[in-house]
Amino acid sequence: MSPSPSRCPTSSMWWPPSSRPGTGSDRTMSARILVVDDVPANVRLLQDKLEREYYEVFTANGGREALEKVRRVKPDIVLLDVMMPDINGIEVCHRMKADPALAHIPIIMITALDAPEDRLRGLKAGADDFLSKPINDTDLFVRIRALLRRKMLVDELLAGSGEGADDTLERLLPLVDDQQPARISLIDDGDLLRPRIEQALRGRHQVAVVAPQAVANLEAGGCCDLIVLNLDLHSADGLRICALLRS
Repeated sequence: MSPSPSRCPTSSMWWPPSSRPGTGSDRTMSARILVVDDVPANVRLLQDKLEREYYEVFTANGGREALEKVRRVKPDIVLLDVMMPDINGIEVCHRMKADPALAHIPIIMITALDAPEDRLRGLKAGADDFLSKPINDTDLFVRIRALLRRKMLVDELLAGSGEGADDTLERLLPLVDDQQPARISLIDDGDLLRPRIEQALRGRHQVAVVAPQAVANLEAGGCCDLIVLNLDLHSADGLRICALLRS
């Protein structure tokens, strides 16, 4: 388990285990996308592009219909036009992100407005990404695929694994060698699993509990052999920390 002087082959583990990035089925072919625009020609154009890539497409012709349909359809991503006559896209985004049942659904805002203040309003409302008209196909699908990967992780985390401390330890212990002490960083801010994991590993391995706010210090403090990350953190976004560690 000890790293060589020049490299640090750090392993990682997530819990709940079903939240591990890269697990689960590939949802790209069956992703449900809601296209919201009050201009029928724009809706048809996006719908044709998406269906050619085998996405399941639903449409709404305004903000009011979008809010109704997003609850019924439960899409994986919403492509949301900003300028609409009944309820504009900024307000639709704000209402979705304020609803716990909808807040995890990624929103890509589509607008012909390039002014920085419009994007700032969208960010404050909770938008996940932006596209400007006319839409570049490459930009469109790169953003969709990136947000779908994140949505898949969030869905798995929200679903939960139903596994407790014993199941977590059963998965964790084979990752470390009892014959050779390992340096383990445990990122958690709760009291449910952390004490059990610490108790099982201490004495045989060097365990350092790392607060989510101190993750940036991991690299500065030197390498470790294994990182155990609780994605269901109270004080931070576990998925963002995972992305930071992987980068």
